[in-house]
Amino acid sequence: MGLLDAIFGSDDSDEDVSPEETADDASPDEESSEEVTAFEPLDPASYWAYCHFPFPLDWNRRDVETLAERADLDADRLVSNGRGGFRIVTSQGTICLEVDAGSLPDEASIDLDFLPDDFPDEADLGHLQMALAEDGDVVNFESRFQPLDTAPDPWAEEGILRTMTRLVRQCLQRANTGVVRLASHRTPQTAREFLDVSEGVDEPGVRSFTAWLEMHTSDDTSHLESAGLRSMGLPELRIRCEPPVPSDSESHEPEMNTDRWRRSREREALLYVASEMVHERRVPRAEGEAAESEADRERADDERRVPFGFGLEAARRHELEDFADEATTPYTLHLEEDVLEVRSSGPSDVWERWGTFDRSSSTMPPQSYHALFYHECQRTIDVETAPLRGRLPLEEIDDVDPIDLEIYAVDDTSSPTLAVSNGLGRQPGLSDRLDGEAQHVELAVQLAAEDFDEWVTDILLNSTAGFVLEDRTWRPGDVLEFEEPLHGLRAFVLDAMFDASPPRGPSIAVWQLVPLDEDEYDTVSQTGGVSWLDEQSEALDIVGRWRRLRR
Repeated sequence: MGLLDAIFGSDDSDEDVSPEETADDASPDEESSEEVTAFEPLDPASYWAYCHFPFPLDWNRRDVETLAERADLDADRLVSNGRGGFRIVTSQGTICLEVDAGSLPDEASIDLDFLPDDFPDEADLGHLQMALAEDGDVVNFESRFQPLDTAPDPWAEEGILRTMTRLVRQCLQRANTGVVRLASHRTPQTAREFLDVSEGVDEPGVRSFTAWLEMHTSDDTSHLESAGLRSMGLPELRIRCEPPVPSDSESHEPEMNTDRWRRSREREALLYVASEMVHERRVPRAEGEAAESEADRERADDERRVPFGFGLEAARRHELEDFADEATTPYTLHLEEDVLEVRSSGPSDVWERWGTFDRSSSTMPPQSYHALFYHECQRTIDVETAPLRGRLPLEEIDDVDPIDLEIYAVDDTSSPTLAVSNGLGRQPGLSDRLDGEAQHVELAVQLAAEDFDEWVTDILLNSTAGFVLEDRTWRPGDVLEFEEPLHGLRAFVLDAMFDASPPRGPSIAVWQLVPLDEDEYDTVSQTGGVSWLDEQSEALDIVGRWRRLRR
């Protein structure tokens, strides 16, 4: 049995085998059946993808066959050089695999602090290099898909980048650890990061180009630039990084013009244009460039309106739906030599809209509110990155507008993970302050990072529905109840955590759900939630409480 059988699990045996036990498992007959061909090892600098694992790799033909099968790779022929090198011949070219062990290659340039905790001493690492060869020669990564009009589509059903992505995912997913370096990237990715950005690669309509796309600040810090698109036959993108407004500026409030807000919009713009080019396999017409046809004139305008919150999932699926102008930022495209520059052609008015919020009915599109609250939530709790775990549409309920619910998980080992709704507070009037003024509220759950799972989504969705549907005005200390227990939980006290305060307009309160057991529910029903929360004080242990009560 080879290493991949130990990782993947053998189809004809239930016996547990560790990677260490597989080194000598290949029988003489099995080894002698390999087709051995003399070819030189890959140049370490010629990789398309380079994976590193916290255990040595000792592969034979069966291991590679298993990998190819798991990745749905249609292989015509498989050969080995008997020294850890394998060549898989396909209709798209020859995929080269090179297996090695030992310390990280000198050219890896990986900070050892970046390696996951399960990586041992460097000398015990395993390495897998992947590349593509044609006519016996390894193909340069950036030149493979040029020119665009004649090169093969790398994201077609059997496209080489789709195939490579599947191979890397199989290795990382089954090993449940690892680090991967891509030829398109300056920096490595952990197994979790790569698996996240390459989701959907097995779906025909999805193009997981986001796994091979990197965005970084230029050396002179003047632009945000893409890397990886040139390898797909497309121009790289860049957008100027506008400096923040000085704190003594009289024309703008500095809180409305922060680096974080601008960087979010700039990344959205590059991702939006990249998605259009990758899916449509064409370079959009830039400003001043003549349209070749009437159809081109209609579909290739040089202006783009990029919706707030345009993310990886929308980019992979090419979800370029129309949004109200109020939920977008306008940009124009300018071709500068071999780089397509994206330029802002006007500011968004999301701050002004919130500052003049109509109390009777919301005039702010959901996407605008999402971007505003996300930004303010990050700024308030001083977290540089709060990964978006998913936008979850609350099913339409009679007489209630559907609510887009987003969950943010703040991954910080020194504090609990925070899951926060985003969308509930767009409408005022569901709660009020002690002075009677209508208040905007979002709901939150605090828990340990390792406890974050789908049940958190269930709790927040159902809490949001209860918050909206119950005919009452909410305040901190009130008890929110489910009609039926969900994951063993039925009643929660609403506890005020913090206010997200935009520079203009009303603040947005964040209230956490505090789960109650049956005895506590009886007590709170008699004494009130505010008194009970005061009594708990430091002994509340919210993380332990979720663990203890959830089933």
